[in-house]
Amino acid sequence: AMGGAALWWFAWAARLGGLGAAAPAERQGYFALAGGVLLVPWVLCVLPGPRSRTIAGLLVAALTLAAGTASYMRNLVWQDPVALWSDSVAKTPGAPGPLRELGRALINSARFHDAPELYQQAEVRLREASDLDPGDLEAANLLGIALADQDRADDALGLFTDVVRRDPCHHEALVRAAGILFAKTTVSGDLDDLLKALDYYRKADAVEPLAGDSLAKYGVTLWRAGDLPAAEGVLTRAGAAEGDSPLAPILRSTQDR
Repeated sequence: AMGGAALWWFAWAARLGGLGAAAPAERQGYFALAGGVLLVPWVLCVLPGPRSRTIAGLLVAALTLAAGTASYMRNLVWQDPVALWSDSVAKTPGAPGPLRELGRALINSARFHDAPELYQQAEVRLREASDLDPGDLEAANLLGIALADQDRADDALGLFTDVVRRDPCHHEALVRAAGILFAKTTVSGDLDDLLKALDYYRKADAVEPLAGDSLAKYGVTLWRAGDLPAAEGVLTRAGAAEGDSPLAPILRSTQDR
């Protein structure tokens, strides 16, 4: 009876875990494995003689130890995004998605560890992902981020503008393109770059309201462009009305004119 119940559980749970899934996944088998656990005492009971049961028990113990070790090692991989996606890339060669996510993980790790070589690795992986799937805008956007973080602003700007050309509502690419142009015009005072930055900030704010540093830069860009009423509103949103804000003098200048 126990053996039959175990087999029934295994079959039922395996079917339940697969309902609605486009493709089988490792986690879908966890619930069904309880049926396998029920089989062990049943097998030990039906084996003839103590010697057979001892050998079977040792085999079960060895399998349990091996499974536990494998689970522990797998958990170590899942705790490290770079290791996780490196493992996924190795297991699915030629798939652009894991390459893109490995690039993302490498960028995050490069920032956390202040490791420039990881940005270079991210660039390589993201270029591979973009070559495999030229339509993957997120891979192109991430590549732009990797280049920008390596102080390659012009190369990054080309990627961000291309992403925006293909998807005018890509918020992050809009903000990052605007930020690069803002930095350029701060140094050069170039009016064309200023107006381009302003256009990107306006579009980004329309897609999703800006906040923090991007909102402050938007307000300063409006002020530089001479649109004082709009600058006053954006700077107020950015907290410039607070007396200790570094934006407060700019806000006062818009109100005094």
